[in-house]
Amino acid sequence: MLKLGYGMMMLAGAALIGFAAYHVIRLLIVSTAIGLFFKVLIPVGGVGILLTLAGLIRERFREDQDADRNE
Repeated sequence: MLKLGYGMMMLAGAALIGFAAYHVIRLLIVSTAIGLFFKVLIPVGGVGILLTLAGLIRERFREDQDADRNE
């Protein structure tokens, strides 16, 4: 039951983040007040942050698997 609750929390958080990301991307595309440089720079920075988080999560799982094998 606890895993189901965690899963639902993660799903709700992912939906909220996706909703916010959609509006930010839509704003970047539609807005004429933002220059092309920033329209490109902001998504590139966002992708960099996502890749960093994915790498950290992946490394954490590898450390946990290595710790389980050593026991």
